[in-house]
Amino acid sequence: MGNAMGILGLVFGLIGLLLSVLIITVVIGLILGILGLIFSIIGIVTCDSKVPGIIGLIASIGAIAIALAVIIFIAALIGRASA
Repeated sequence: MGNAMGILGLVFGLIGLLLSVLIITVVIGLILGILGLIFSIIGIVTCDSKVPGIIGLIASIGAIAIALAVIIFIAALIGRASA
């Protein structure tokens, strides 16, 4: 099986990072970032080669942070427009 969990976390983290930048797909990016975080942690804990898991962990944390920043920005814009 190798380091399938770490690689899966890396792929989810990178796709989540790309999707979290766009306003339309920010929720999907957030979900993939969370999944990437979970799979990266599993890949780091269970496998000998930790590099894909660590890179996936960094990408997933970035995806979650960017997605939350975009969601907060959108909420602030909506709140300002309705006031």
